Amino acid sequence: PESDETPETVTGEEQKNQIRFSKVAQPEAVPPSFYISAPNDKLLRLIGTKDSLFALTTEAIYRINGLGESWSVAPFDLNEKLLAPELVTSAEGLIYAQTQNGLVAFDEGGLNNISRPYIGNTLQAAFDAVWDSEPDNWFAKMAADTTNKEIWLHYMDGSALSSAYMWNYET
Repeated sequence: PESDETPETVTGEEQKNQIRFSKVAQPEAVPPSFYISAPNDKLLRLIGTKDSLFALTTEAIYRINGLGESWSVAPFDLNEKLLAPELVTSAEGLIYAQTQNGLVAFDEGGLNNISRPYIGNTLQAAFDAVWDSEPDNWFAKMAADTTNKEIWLHYMDGSALSSAYMWNYET
């Protein structure tokens, strides 16, 4: 369709911790004023559930809600810190993440540490071993297997030594 509006060009200038959004039902239409400012923490990952978007940072977890042009950022859990951008996944309506406190599961209703009561600091020790050995050359990944109801964690350092853990979230 024809339009009498002149398109506006936005420069590629970096804006720290801005999350931009589009007009409703127009994913390519992102006006310069359509953004919210995320917390000043280092933003590692955005991941959504059915009703919310969560911002996982180096210092906390924040919940982003909104509709149309009205959006807000609110603290969700100020005690959990995501360890790496790839150590988060979702399965069956829940988000799973490895934080400094272990494997956590959460949704809009709240957050639960699901590993600490059973295996203590095992996951943190495995992550620390990889991080401490090769802080600039390491790999960490989390994935969900919904068929078998499992969350997989994999760590590898620069020398190809690796550790893998599987968490069954049904049993």
